[in-house]
Amino acid sequence: MAPPIKRRRGDLLRRLVWGGLGLWACVLGVMYLTRTARAAPVPGDRVLKPGVSIRGMDGREVALLPRDSAVAVLAATSECAACRVGVPAYREIAARLKAQGIAFRVIVGSDSAAARQFSLLLPDPGTVTWDPRGKLLRTIGIHAVPTLYVVGRDGRLLRSWSPVPPDPRIAEVVASAPGAAR
Repeated sequence: MAPPIKRRRGDLLRRLVWGGLGLWACVLGVMYLTRTARAAPVPGDRVLKPGVSIRGMDGREVALLPRDSAVAVLAATSECAACRVGVPAYREIAARLKAQGIAFRVIVGSDSAAARQFSLLLPDPGTVTWDPRGKLLRTIGIHAVPTLYVVGRDGRLLRSWSPVPPDPRIAEVVASAPGAAR
């Protein structure tokens, strides 16, 4: 049989004080996060400014929001299992959107050897960019991956999916969004 635990006189008081401080730290942390966190954008919110360009994997500058067409922006990471599984569908979606005149951009939210290998599986390397610190993703309002935004020519969000269903038929839904067609 185990010997009884001896408690000192101040243990209970110390636990109450430190436990209370831990609780207050959690409360203050939640209050800070709710005041500083941006909510996810809703359709109609401006998420992209015309003229913003990204550097593709191949090194050339590409407009994130082309002047003459809507754009589908996919956010993904190499660490995300759903992103890796959806790669064949994303390639098909990109091909179908390109045929319908809608640009397709991919933002990979990490910069590592695995991310570089993952990026090679994605469509057109010129439209894939890395965002290791997540600054671009936060600017756009993407909080989870995989996320697909459809943005009109004016920079306003038309439609969003999070997580993205890995189904090539989503390209037809994207093209039918008001403001996406030419």
